[in-house]
Amino acid sequence: MAYFRGLGTPSDEDILIESIIGRSMSSSYTGINALKNSDVLAGISIIAGDVASFPIVQKNKKGTIEDMGDLSYILNTKATTNAGARSWRFSMVVQSILNGNSYSRILKDSRGKVWGLEYFPPSEVLVEQDTETKELRYTFASDGKNIICEPEEVFHLKMFTSDTVFGRSPLLSLKEDIELQESGRNTLSKFFKTGTSSGILKMAQAKLSPEARKKVKKEFEEVQNGGGHSAIVLDSTMDYKQLEIDTNILQLINSNNYSTSQIAKCLRIPAYKLAVNSPNQSVEQLNRDYVNNDLTYYMDAFIEEANLKLMSDKERRRSVFDFDTSRLTDVDQETKIANITKKVKDGLITVNEGRQELGYERLDGEIYDKPVISLNYTFQDELINKQALKGGDDNDRDRSESIDTEPSSD
Repeated sequence: MAYFRGLGTPSDEDILIESIIGRSMSSSYTGINALKNSDVLAGISIIAGDVASFPIVQKNKKGTIEDMGDLSYILNTKATTNAGARSWRFSMVVQSILNGNSYSRILKDSRGKVWGLEYFPPSEVLVEQDTETKELRYTFASDGKNIICEPEEVFHLKMFTSDTVFGRSPLLSLKEDIELQESGRNTLSKFFKTGTSSGILKMAQAKLSPEARKKVKKEFEEVQNGGGHSAIVLDSTMDYKQLEIDTNILQLINSNNYSTSQIAKCLRIPAYKLAVNSPNQSVEQLNRDYVNNDLTYYMDAFIEEANLKLMSDKERRRSVFDFDTSRLTDVDQETKIANITKKVKDGLITVNEGRQELGYERLDGEIYDKPVISLNYTFQDELINKQALKGGDDNDRDRSESIDTEPSSD
């Protein structure tokens, strides 16, 4: 008999680790609560927005883009009856970062053909694992009913995983950094609320009880803070001294970008994306570095799941899905056309491949699917053979000598 254990709840090992390092795995800094922090919100929006906006294409082993059929419509236009492809991808990436996992049912017809992807919040999904076979089982709560699905029927996106089965949120490591950031902001907020009106009120030759002090303080604060900071009237028995605030400390708090840099590092995005610094590089260089070194971490996880769940084994051996990142990595249109034209002339790509990169329709005719080779280029050994057949300087000299030594017919 098979027994299933639920995944997603802290294990005994996790609880032991928490007790040692003093951190809670169920922190308020993960999940939807994390979006209350503006830096976390900005970082996740950037990542999810880019992954959702790049078109998904299908490439064969040679790198040629192929027709995806209905999957192109599902992944790039409309994922299911009530969600567009961009909204679906955006939600999947956001939840996988906030909670470590995001889920969608893969909807198929009677022939096993995919016709849609239905998103479910993590709170409506139960993931269980067979204790003997280690096989997974997904249970979706839908309209008061439970729908049990096999792994191949579920699009399970996880960015960070330590066991290949269940994902973890990278935001778990930001608890102390976000607390530090919030403490600094609270200090600034408190200063702007009360910093300009803090002071000491002395009652000359008076010995006040604790209750009397509280009463005087309350009455003084009411006069000081009420009525638009109106004038305060004191008699000879009172002495008021304004407290001076060290503004250098406030400037340090306001200019401290440490926590923001830590959030950017945790989310694997460049710090300049969160306005921490301004690197001295061109926009094209920054975009290429961002896509190749940072965004790839998220795109690869998405593409891996799409290849495994939306393709058959036979299809995966022939072609794979990929993101078209040319929107960020390509230069201006004129330079792009010039670069592609040069590739076509050099025989690196065919005419139709070049037109496809530019978004043009393919041309009919076998000739447009063949590389173009210039007559001005040839292999070195062929050049030597042609030179020998043609005859070089030595051959011309030998021919001249033979003509000079021939006997005259006279």
